Amino acid sequence: MKIIAGISIVCIHILYCQEVRFFKEDVTMSITKEYFTVDGYYWFSNTTDSKIEKVILYPFGVTDKNERIDSAGLFNMTEGINEQLLNKTNSGFYFVLTLNANDTAVYRISYRQRLQSDSVRYILRSTQQWKNPLVSAEYRLIVNNPITITHYSIPPDTLYVVDDRKIYYWKRVEFMPEQDLVFRFRER
Repeated sequence: MKIIAGISIVCIHILYCQEVRFFKEDVTMSITKEYFTVDGYYWFSNTTDSKIEKVILYPFGVTDKNERIDSAGLFNMTEGINEQLLNKTNSGFYFVLTLNANDTAVYRISYRQRLQSDSVRYILRSTQQWKNPLVSAEYRLIVNNPITITHYSIPPDTLYVVDDRKIYYWKRVEFMPEQDLVFRFRER
């Protein structure tokens, strides 16, 4: 079984994490017959008295040469502008995180990956590299018929059924993940 590696946010240098804090995420994922889609909001804070611009790696973690990211986007919600993806490859991209002194910024990051196996992964353990737990984290996985989830590495807190969709939901506070969210699925 191949694992499709999802998203995570990683500091390029640990030193950057001392100035910048990644403290919250709100992520919606979906699985259809063809795609794994991630759409998330990520909160960062600058704990210094100076403006900071740091290069951050956002890896997709593709594990197979046949897996393709066919679209990716980065939007700075705080400034209201689309940001440029730097050095985008099928395994990830870099971006410049800009934070004013003692301020917070919210970035919306999304991508779509063509499915090549029966499982996907959203990487949570990269939070450990930031050296601080997430103050708040919310995750949703939306699955439409005829897809059925056969396994998840972390049981959801709640399952909602709306028409022909299932919405799995996780909420965490002071969250320092010890494992990733891994989903196995099949078509009915």
